[in-house]
Amino acid sequence: MAVNNSSEIVCVVDAGDYAIKTINPAVEKMLGYSQLELLGRCITDFAVESRRIDFRVKLAGIVKGRLAYAVFEFEFARYNKSMLWVECRVGYQNKTLLLNIRDISDLKNYQDQLVKSKTDARQGKKVKESLLAVMSHELRTPVNGIIGLTSLLRKTQLDEQQVNMIDLMDVSSQSLLGVINDVLDIAKMDAGKFNIVRSANNVHDLLRSVYGLLKYKADENGLEFLLKIAPEVPVNLMVDPLRLNQVLMNLLSNAIKFTERGFVKLEVCVLQKNEGQVQLKFIVEDSGIGIPESKLSGVFDSFEQAEEDTAAKYGGTGLGLSIVKRLVELKGGELAVYSQPGKGSIFSFTNWYTIADQTKEKAAFTTEKVLAPFENLRLLVAEDNMVNQFMLSKMLKDWNIEVDMVDNGQTALDKLRVNYYDLVLMDTHMPGMDGYEVAKSIRNDFNEPKRSIPIISLSAASFDYEQEEALLAGMNDVISKPFPPHELHRKIKKLLKNSEHVKSLV
Repeated sequence: MAVNNSSEIVCVVDAGDYAIKTINPAVEKMLGYSQLELLGRCITDFAVESRRIDFRVKLAGIVKGRLAYAVFEFEFARYNKSMLWVECRVGYQNKTLLLNIRDISDLKNYQDQLVKSKTDARQGKKVKESLLAVMSHELRTPVNGIIGLTSLLRKTQLDEQQVNMIDLMDVSSQSLLGVINDVLDIAKMDAGKFNIVRSANNVHDLLRSVYGLLKYKADENGLEFLLKIAPEVPVNLMVDPLRLNQVLMNLLSNAIKFTERGFVKLEVCVLQKNEGQVQLKFIVEDSGIGIPESKLSGVFDSFEQAEEDTAAKYGGTGLGLSIVKRLVELKGGELAVYSQPGKGSIFSFTNWYTIADQTKEKAAFTTEKVLAPFENLRLLVAEDNMVNQFMLSKMLKDWNIEVDMVDNGQTALDKLRVNYYDLVLMDTHMPGMDGYEVAKSIRNDFNEPKRSIPIISLSAASFDYEQEEALLAGMNDVISKPFPPHELHRKIKKLLKNSEHVKSLV
């Protein structure tokens, strides 16, 4: 009764010729054959025609090994020639085979959909990363030109009105760069390519630096801006200063932006302290507009803001808090928020830090209006963007460097074959032959000393692997667009260790 009412095919097969001895009624529903017409037929006829030999080999292996139990999946053909997947459970005993055959087509389709979805997700991820790499280059390159030209304009004769206009250009370009960086940071986090790099740092100095950077904005808004560091907070900790700074700047900037009167406070205290480790709590409190309880959970979503008109009233992309939440979690911390509309908000996060030894004293930063010029130096610059060509040419000539400018990789190779240069500045993305290919060609096809010429990659890359690719291609160093002039000057000086190229300003 159990066999006759089973939804699975149950049959007894001769182990010699695989002829069906008995079979239950389930075969009619599953395969469309009548029970009686199958008696004496070969069980391998159930398999799709192209795989009948494979089915016979499977059964032969079970017979030869006298296996009491074996399981495998196979493709069967129905009476109407449609295909289905089945799971066969087979046992050998006394020169007969007992088969239980179960329809698993739905399961296989589900598995196939999972595999397809996974493949599509991987492909989508690759497309997204490729799009972001292109976007990074296409956006950062013109922004680099704007920031560079603004820096060059400051060195010219300007009246007060022109200085104010340049200040506005600088603020606008830095604001645009901030949005680009926020979008790319979110993308890198989604791609799992965002790293936290901890090193020994003076946390008190870092906190005072963040406070100092935003104090002028708070003063402009007429706000009381407070910094409170508990005495027991260790001075030197293993932290990622860039990311901690990013978190605090986002939280404090938001607090200042959404507070029309009253105060903004940054407080740091110790929650727990074990041997060699300390748990800190960072609190950013304000007396601003606050956030309704129904909106609290949504403020950490990308491109989301507390109210629909927030962007119109206060500006912003809605990315700041999303980045803060992800950064805090990447660092192993927890982020919390408490807020009351009209009374203010308190954002706080906690994290464990390793107490570090005394950090090295950093050299005092000096702002030099004029960077030391070089002597007898000739550079080849490969850059396809006209604005960046002008900016780089002007910057390098101000440093007394002779410049040959080309706009594609092949011309760069042609120039290098006939001329001598001390260093090459190479944009990684150019039409035709890109910077990676040019660098590989120089390292592989040229003779010394040109083969070993220093190459600096001018990259608008946002992902670490793009910078690694530049170094693997043979570049000596990478400078990311946009860059401050002193950084390029430092990298050139570092690669050209021969001191005769640099004049002393003393």
